[in-house]
Amino acid sequence: MDELAAFRAKHKVNNQGTLQGQGMVHRSIPHLNQYDELVIPFNAETQYYYWSGGKKLFDLLNELNVSDGVMDKYVDKRRFH
Repeated sequence: MDELAAFRAKHKVNNQGTLQGQGMVHRSIPHLNQYDELVIPFNAETQYYYWSGGKKLFDLLNELNVSDGVMDKYVDKRRFH
């Protein structure tokens, strides 16, 4: 189980990336919306801010186990050849 999946399981994170439980949302995590668009909530951990020194976008999408189609939408595979 990868780090993001383990976090989701441990903290009972729903599909919208918000923590469930005692009536309070603490930190949100990246997720795909109903249109397969990557959503990185403003209150996500800074490790998910790929644009400012966080994880690489490719690695984040891998953690989310996105489909090849979604990966192709965000990552130019020519950069890896």
